Amino acid sequence: MVSTATIISMFVPIVFSFALFIGLILFFHKKSGIAVKPVIVGALGFVVMSQVLEKALHLAVITAFPHYADHPWAFGVYGGMAAGLFEELGRFVLFTWLLKKFHDYKGGISFGVGWGGIEAVVLMLTIIVPNIIFAFMINAGTLEKSLGGTNPNGPARHY
Repeated sequence: MVSTATIISMFVPIVFSFALFIGLILFFHKKSGIAVKPVIVGALGFVVMSQVLEKALHLAVITAFPHYADHPWAFGVYGGMAAGLFEELGRFVLFTWLLKKFHDYKGGISFGVGWGGIEAVVLMLTIIVPNIIFAFMINAGTLEKSLGGTNPNGPARHY
């Protein structure tokens, strides 16, 4: 059984990431009067560029090269290059096309708060939510039933 305290502690980083994101928006809005548009463009830009388009490229590459795990260094170089390309190109395109009026300090800060803030939130959600789901499944006694038919080595043999 997973204790209630453990489950509650799993929610803390998620709440903290949301609080940090919102807190940074409010702090910089009060301190320097940042605009809302670059925050929204930054947040949406991160999701579209790194979570949609980059993942689509990864899917295409892994499908085209099913034995990518045989060459970890090459796949690592590819992954780093893809991340750099999508993130830096995404930032450049967003600032060039959508944020023409925000090429100042405040625009950069607000865009960075949006991009980095949503990145922290997405990271926390993708890491911690599965753990919370597993904890609830363990407590409900359904984890073993859910994973029972997923033995990659075939059915268990008892001798």
